[in-house]
Amino acid sequence: EIFRNTTVLTDEFLAHRLGLIPLTSEHVAKFEYSRDCTCDEGCRDCQIEFSLDVTCADKEISVTTADLRSALDEEGFRVVPVTSQASNQNDYEGGDDILIVKMRQGQRLHLRAHARKGFGKEHAKWIPTAGVAFEYDPDNALRHTFFEHPHMWPKSKFSKLPEGEFEADYDHEAKADTFYYTVESTGVLE
Repeated sequence: EIFRNTTVLTDEFLAHRLGLIPLTSEHVAKFEYSRDCTCDEGCRDCQIEFSLDVTCADKEISVTTADLRSALDEEGFRVVPVTSQASNQNDYEGGDDILIVKMRQGQRLHLRAHARKGFGKEHAKWIPTAGVAFEYDPDNALRHTFFEHPHMWPKSKFSKLPEGEFEADYDHEAKADTFYYTVESTGVLE
């Protein structure tokens, strides 16, 4: 729920940014999946409620994940954003905060958000990867791609060509039998 937003970002854009913040807690096992909980609309067993209320009195401020407050913080159930600098919640420091929005003088952001436990089979927002890519012909021997100037294309890290060569000889009998995957994590995989 966004109660007041006078920032330059729309409510939908802010909601999307908040939904992309990866969270972690040492007590995640104590929370129920929302589909397994006996409540109807969410309770303390299946969701965490965050609040944020920031008004810019200075010339400009950055609203970050450090401004998110949770009632569970006081009870020892600390839930923090996963950042590239902090591998677990004990390493979390203020400088590791994720930017939500920048505000100018007189602007205000007041909202309430709920975080639920889930996994990627239910919704893509719980998938712990930011990008997955694959390639099957790093040296372009199958010619599924036409490079007008092969020397201008970046060489794949999976290439087996010697230095100075940019494209393998065409092999009309070759088949794609090796696939190279690259997985980019959001930081929640340890």
